[in-house]
Amino acid sequence: MTYGQAVIGVAPSTLLRQRRAAEHASAPRGGGAGRQLDLALMLADGSETGRADPAFDAHADPIGQWATAVWEEWLPATALLRIAADALKRLSAAKNPWHQCKGPAAGFVATATRLGWVVHDAFSVTTDDGTALRLSVDPPAVFVKACNHSVRRWRWRNVEQSMPSTAAIISAGGPNMTPVWKLLRSSQNDEAWNPATRSALRSALANRQWTQQRGHKAGWFDHNRCMLCLHRLAIELEGLDPTAEALLHCVPAAPVGNLCHRNWQCPAHSDKRSKLAPEELIMAVSRGEGLGNSAQERALFPSIRHLIPKRSSQASFEWVVQPSELPVSGKVYTDGSRIDAEIDQDVARLGWSVVVVEDDGRIVASAKGIPPEWIIDIPGAEAWAILQGTNIVMPGSPYRVDCKPCIDAIHQASLGRRLAIALWLGCSTSAFRPSTTRRRNALCGCRPKRRRTTLASNAWAMEKRSRSSTETRTIVQTSWLRRGRTLRECRLISAG
Repeated sequence: MTYGQAVIGVAPSTLLRQRRAAEHASAPRGGGAGRQLDLALMLADGSETGRADPAFDAHADPIGQWATAVWEEWLPATALLRIAADALKRLSAAKNPWHQCKGPAAGFVATATRLGWVVHDAFSVTTDDGTALRLSVDPPAVFVKACNHSVRRWRWRNVEQSMPSTAAIISAGGPNMTPVWKLLRSSQNDEAWNPATRSALRSALANRQWTQQRGHKAGWFDHNRCMLCLHRLAIELEGLDPTAEALLHCVPAAPVGNLCHRNWQCPAHSDKRSKLAPEELIMAVSRGEGLGNSAQERALFPSIRHLIPKRSSQASFEWVVQPSELPVSGKVYTDGSRIDAEIDQDVARLGWSVVVVEDDGRIVASAKGIPPEWIIDIPGAEAWAILQGTNIVMPGSPYRVDCKPCIDAIHQASLGRRLAIALWLGCSTSAFRPSTTRRRNALCGCRPKRRRTTLASNAWAMEKRSRSSTETRTIVQTSWLRRGRTLRECRLISAG
């Protein structure tokens, strides 16, 4: 279902078929019953980080493929710029851009445009939330993560189009789904919360509730009045077994059977409301706030993330024990930490600290601070702490680091990076034992000519660019290994 989409992207019609197939596979035993596609796939995700929706791969694959091509230099920078410029010009002039989507560059541009991104050239884009990214600076993982966030916002925009009642919540940053996921994953089984109420919540969220008003619009019912209230009025008029004429006579007096009436006003559900419904919501509905409100009708409450203070965009450095002069000597103890990330990433805060201790146990220097905003995890904070330590101590000082990812990154890096790290930390490089040529290449910033690519990159061999007859013609040839393994390096063959 997803073969080849990393190269040419996924057209809207194909993506719709993929998503409908995934929605059908995740439907309950009774079928989809009119579920809203995006909300149904959100529930299939199972959490805020789930990716059961095929839209994630349909967007992340082409964008990640292009980011990888730029990052690993599959083609020269000038060739990438020409390919992207040609794709931008061709798609902008096309009546249907996806009909002109041929090749990785066009797939990247068309996919990014569908998410609301602005592609400036082969190396720079601006996401739908205004974040500027550089493909030559930010690694492919950054683009895949940004793409996944954009897909989630794109889905909520689709929900807004089909369900206008959610517009106010989505414009404020989207609903707060954290309590919803907590309730759906709960194993509680009592009168207040049990498998039946969890199923009812899923049904309300996915728009599987077929009220009398909705059925009347679909042409299934003769009127849009609540049947429970209509039957109660007919009983009051004729007795326990009212006739069809009595029901028809009471139709104008019965209230409209919509979600707000079913949840908060229908007398047939008054006992459950008095036991389970919060008093604040009951009072809000009594003030006329229930009709068309997604919070009362679908349990989609507005998010308050826009009220959370943003992290500082600038890194900070604060002395705790300031030495009289720099640099100092001693053992360097570094640490980085993060708190509240298990609650929500938006409220997470990071910090770092460095302590320099002499052999007699005396602290000669100590500092703390916060890392820059682009560091979002503990290994990043640990690495930033190591960086701050190098500005304090003498080269060759021993380090005590308790972050295994940072230690592994130092010891498992490529030869050139290990030499750079060793020189940066002031450590001895004799343990690496590089040859003279490799040491010279590493220190001078030279890169090896070999490039390993994935099987999907054979499409890049089709993007041939030739100069005039008086110039050198560069032909990209790819030698295949057997299927499932990597390709040999792309060889640049010059012909007169």
